Amino acid sequence: DMRPWGGHVRLPARPDVLPNYSVGDPGRRDDMIIDSRIETMKAVSKVKINDGSFVKRSDGSWVYSIVKDRCYGDRDDNRATITFQVNAEGSTKVMTLSKCGKFARRVRHNQNDGGGEVAISDEKANAIFDVIKKGQRLLM
Repeated sequence: DMRPWGGHVRLPARPDVLPNYSVGDPGRRDDMIIDSRIETMKAVSKVKINDGSFVKRSDGSWVYSIVKDRCYGDRDDNRATITFQVNAEGSTKVMTLSKCGKFARRVRHNQNDGGGEVAISDEKANAIFDVIKKGQRLLM
């Protein structure tokens, strides 16, 4: 039986975003993960398309952005890039992963943000399972 167990259903990963921000908004230090360049580069390397982040603009300000594209590069040239949308008009900033340690930051969440696993009633879990089993789209 493939029924969900214990009223928990594993949902597809949601984009890692901050709901109180729009693209291009000035970033607040409390909402950024600030670490060493190496640790920041490692953290930013894990972003996925549609994840939120902060990008340093040429004027030195930090703005909220959304990851629009990832290019993993070849093993030989090690030129992985991330494309960030940095304003509401759709302007983008492309940077190599090596530059992300200095010019990009991951978003910081409260303890209750994200997670992908939610507690729901058995009745609702079974209804969701039936929709998935039939191959229908799940609208939430």
